[in-house]
Formats: sequence, structure tokens, C-alpha cells
Amino acid sequence: EREQITETRDERDQTIVVNPVHVWSRLEVAAGNEETSSAGDVVFVAVENEIRSLWLNGTEREATRDLTANQQFRLIEWRASHPELNNEEAVGLCQKLMNGGLIVIG
Repeated sequence: EREQITETRDERDQTIVVNPVHVWSRLEVAAGNEETSSAGDVVFVAVENEIRSLWLNGTEREATRDLTANQQFRLIEWRASHPELNNEEAVGLCQKLMNGGLIVIG
């Protein structure tokens, strides 16, 4: 069961743990006509008996790559190392990564 991020818990005690069963990839998706395509970085994550995909923008990608390089990170240290994310963006990214099965915070 995933724990929701709450402001009531002390961040100093929270640790981000990364699901070790994940793969980074860069995908290009063609649009309706052949001249238009969209490229992006994606993390594929194995969660129980399914594979989930998380499409990340540039800011999210860098902060997430930092997490996946370490397998475990103290939340307060990760937040300090990514000042480009304001509080709302950091909470939103953590929620997205938890919902996708890439991380748990405890």
C-alpha cells in the first residue's frame, strides 16, 4: 500500500525507495500525419503482473533520474538537490512516481 505525501510527517524521517525493476527509454510517437511526431523520456516500471509507463518532462526527468541512480534517497536531501522544483511541483512529481509504482515514501 502506497502512502500519500502529507505535510504532517517530518520530511527528515522520510525516505524515498525506488522500485529496482524499471527501465528508461526514449520514445518517439507519430501523430496523425507523418510529418508530426512527439518524443519523450519514459520510465517503464514493473508492478506486480503489469508494466506501467511514466512520461516525464525535462524537469521531472532530471529529478527522477537522480532518484533512480540511487535506489534510496532521503526526501529532504532529494528536495534540496532539486531547487528547480517548487513545493507543488515536487509533491506532484512524487505523487506521479508513487502512483506509477516507481517509488514508495516511508
